[in-house]
Amino acid sequence: MNANRNSDISRQEVRDYIHSVIAGHRHEVTGVYEKMVPNHASCLSHKKEPYPIPKVERPRFYAPLILMQRKWNEPMTNWLKEILEEAGVPIEVKWLTFEESVYEKTKQEEVDLYIHGEIFEMNETFSFYYFLKNGYSPLASILNNDLGLKRQVDRYVQTPFEKWDELHEQMEKLLIEKSIMIPLYHQKKEIPFSNDIMNIQMKHFGYVDFSKLWVRPEI
Repeated sequence: MNANRNSDISRQEVRDYIHSVIAGHRHEVTGVYEKMVPNHASCLSHKKEPYPIPKVERPRFYAPLILMQRKWNEPMTNWLKEILEEAGVPIEVKWLTFEESVYEKTKQEEVDLYIHGEIFEMNETFSFYYFLKNGYSPLASILNNDLGLKRQVDRYVQTPFEKWDELHEQMEKLLIEKSIMIPLYHQKKEIPFSNDIMNIQMKHFGYVDFSKLWVRPEI
């Protein structure tokens, strides 16, 4: 949720209410995409305990919240719009292309909330930090504009890489307690290959390296 935006989404009670609505319906995501696994706990694979869900009454809304819609996740965004409207949250949809949503920061600043998909590669410790800091991250500008969150991010440069997982848990806890980032689902993808194909290597963000491929001869 775009907590920096000058709208109702900047109010903690509004974000907490949306958080509670999503948590109450999160088990339904498999009905939208059967390969989605509801994520009731964390973006981090080693953390299995769920975070507390805020219990709040419906706050007053002074204007509709702007929900970003994109083709790549249209069914899931439609589901989110439906459950929020059923809970009394006024929603207005704003369509953006994938390129606009990724490369044009001013377009992101025009919306209040949206679904973001992030690929965590094999080195999850680095991937989560990249998720917080890289130039395409929807969190980067939010973190820079919140003094408490920015101080937490600044601790990374003073902390050995081996201890970054502790910082990840602390950062995620802050983001969820502020109802800025709400885990929604996991999606694992498996690509089967023949047993005869050797030396396949997984690279960054799920890419497969075939540059040194060889086929095991039959004996």
